[in-house]
Amino acid sequence: MHEETYDVSPTADTTTAILNAQAAGANAIWTNTLAFGPAALLNDLNALGLRDQFVVLGDNWTMDLATYAFLADPAFGVGLISPFPYLWWTDTDNEGVQYAQQLFDANERPAAEHNVGYLLLIAGVDMAAEAIKLAIDTVGYENLDGEAVHDALIAMSPFEPLFGVLKMDFTGGSRSPHMTQIRMIQGGPDAFTVLQDWTDTPDLRPSE
Repeated sequence: MHEETYDVSPTADTTTAILNAQAAGANAIWTNTLAFGPAALLNDLNALGLRDQFVVLGDNWTMDLATYAFLADPAFGVGLISPFPYLWWTDTDNEGVQYAQQLFDANERPAAEHNVGYLLLIAGVDMAAEAIKLAIDTVGYENLDGEAVHDALIAMSPFEPLFGVLKMDFTGGSRSPHMTQIRMIQGGPDAFTVLQDWTDTPDLRPSE
């Protein structure tokens, strides 16, 4: 594995990092950046004429609408691959996505907010509400505290907030999803190809 760093900014020049990766024989680039971070890589790969030589991947927040604000050409986003541990606005057959869209429309939110943050916020509120209700049912309102909510989240696990927008499991000390899809942008910020459907992800926490 060849590792490179570059200054993350909207005007970042990643050409040196890309050329070094090419010289090292790399054929894939992984980035853990958001918004202008992956856009800088995709812009420079295309400017260098090297886009077809690399698979570009990132963590889940890499593939967000914010990236498109910094791409020199929207077509540069095609082929970007990332894990997708939640559903997306285009998964309109899901009841949770439908509900989130109803709230979005009812509150007249601008198009820029039709992003992962808004969708996951609604799913998170649903998760919190269900955990608090279970905690109250278990210990009583007068004894409601953080520990009771924590215990409720564990007792509920595994569960799917907002009709499956997320898949959560808090058992074993976990605080993050352990199920994900792998998706690739194919034709725009909302046009995805599912490369791999829901699958377990490894627990990368160090063993004690």
